[in-house]
Amino acid sequence: MIFGAPDVCGHLAVALHVHQRWLRSAGFAVPSELLELERACVLGATEGQAGTSLEDLWRLRDADPVTRQLLPYADAAIVLGCSVRHVKRLVADGALPVVRLGSASVVRVRAADLAAFIEQLRPVNGRDAAV
Repeated sequence: MIFGAPDVCGHLAVALHVHQRWLRSAGFAVPSELLELERACVLGATEGQAGTSLEDLWRLRDADPVTRQLLPYADAAIVLGCSVRHVKRLVADGALPVVRLGSASVVRVRAADLAAFIEQLRPVNGRDAAV
């Protein structure tokens, strides 16, 4: 067994499989070493389990990934490639809407609003692009 307990191997196998799906969907090639590592994890997960099924893990492996719909300012900043301070300015200026969750202190940016904000941005060229 390469990583210890069979359940750890099973979780690693699922994570590697999901990562491979993401690589393919993003147009990247999957390195053969990654495929070999997944196979080794599957073997480690099933080794010595006397027929114990990994069906629950495989259902997770084959499920569609959950996409977060509400983002904290820090995650919105990562998506936009800017600082958290700049995201807060966009919100204060009304350019980027936010929602409140229950109490007034929990504020999030909806992923759909972030996508709409990005979509409405227009490319700059010439002298304006050299900032």
